[in-house]
Amino acid sequence: MKQIIVFTFIFIQSFKLDAQSYLNKRNIQFGTSLTYTKDTERTAYNVREQQYMWSFNVATSVTKRVQFGIENIVLFHTEYQEENLVRSNMFGIFGQYVPIATSKGNFYLELSTHYGNLCTCPAESMPFRQEGIWYYGAGFGLNYKIYKNLFLDLGFNNYQIFNKISGKYNNTRYVVGLNYILNFKETVKSF
Repeated sequence: MKQIIVFTFIFIQSFKLDAQSYLNKRNIQFGTSLTYTKDTERTAYNVREQQYMWSFNVATSVTKRVQFGIENIVLFHTEYQEENLVRSNMFGIFGQYVPIATSKGNFYLELSTHYGNLCTCPAESMPFRQEGIWYYGAGFGLNYKIYKNLFLDLGFNNYQIFNKISGKYNNTRYVVGLNYILNFKETVKSF
């Protein structure tokens, strides 16, 4: 049992040492991602459902482990009996908590709220446009440094509709994107 405790302590300390260079600075993060999903089976309307989600966001560090930002998600998706893609939007705010950080990147947990016009309801239908929809979301991800201040962003987000709508269902997406981080002054001298 002592060995497990010692190993765990050393493991945590190694993350603390590597994280100092990343966590000690105020920064602004610019991010973008593109997600594509396609259902291989045809729906009741004889249409294959597909969706592109392009996201762009700006965030700033509030503390050494917490950052807040704004995000706009543009969705192009099939709707009802149309084969053409229709545009919807989601605009909102998000907060990220970084429990693990190293000099090569970080792991984050995310909470968000958005306002938009994509209704994933009713459950037997395809998503369609409807104004005035509020969403709350949760997710997690990994930022991995690929060059200086450029990071590969990999993650998952799940958005639930907050409005009282019968038959609503969640919208889950994977995230593959890039984040560029501008570092400013050092705010903390030690971890």
